[in-house]
Amino acid sequence: MHALPRRALRSVAWPARAVERQHRASASAWDGHQTPTSLRQLGQALTAARAQFTAARYQDLGEALPGLLGTAQATRDALSGRAREEAHACVARAWVLATELALKAHADVAWPAADRALAAAQAGGDPVVQGEAARVLAITMRRAGRPAAAVGLLRRTAGSLTQDRDDVSRAVAATLLMTAAYTAACGRRRSDALDLMTGAEDTVSRLAGAGIRPRTPLFTVDATSAQVDLYWIGVHTALGTPDEGVPYAARIVAGLLPTVERRARFGTDCAPACGTTSATTAARSRPCGSLSRWRRRKRAGPRCGR
Repeated sequence: MHALPRRALRSVAWPARAVERQHRASASAWDGHQTPTSLRQLGQALTAARAQFTAARYQDLGEALPGLLGTAQATRDALSGRAREEAHACVARAWVLATELALKAHADVAWPAADRALAAAQAGGDPVVQGEAARVLAITMRRAGRPAAAVGLLRRTAGSLTQDRDDVSRAVAATLLMTAAYTAACGRRRSDALDLMTGAEDTVSRLAGAGIRPRTPLFTVDATSAQVDLYWIGVHTALGTPDEGVPYAARIVAGLLPTVERRARFGTDCAPACGTTSATTAARSRPCGSLSRWRRRKRAGPRCGR
């Protein structure tokens, strides 16, 4: 995980307090203090919050989250039928963002936030949102010392999505397999990690020609060949064999990765193999040096802060 600025770390206290208040609240969101809004306006607010996350504006996101969470839940509670299902998805996405921000600071609040994200996602029924909620919950499980359970959750969720037989669900399943592979790698389960990554890569290769993109974008991971390569680097680094990630790093043009957050991840994952601050900086704008230079670097241990 790349380090957060001190001000951004302070902002994580906002979603932490939001979760604590939600646990004390009644079924009515935020003790009735929040005013419902339209689904259109709620969607716009979520889009703005997602943009803050992908641009690594974590302080701004932390300040916006309490109001966003409260408004999303109040809006859901005021609706019924199909509109309520859509609002459930909005609530889930807001809690996913809260979890993502808490994970950046390794905050304990990440697990209850992820639990709420998954519960709302399941109520809404959108496979994209369900997949992302399961992904962030699995990350919190891994960091709590339960990597096997996290891999199991991701496998089950991916399996249920592929049964839907539509390309969007399969794309989401591929992202879950990538996360499962990295989780297995952090537990030094090499065979499982490589099998899961191979499955994700095969799924993405079958989707690439169709130009499939979920109608509701995932927050940090898409089913693309560049994301597969990025995860291969992370998996091999976590396994303690970063040299094996060289071919994948060579294929990535960091400047073409879709978000600041993903470009920062590329730089972080290249750092163990590159070994120097200057190389890490270079990795943020281009592949991590030449292959021959990377191979000469000594191997580094796993860094499982993804």
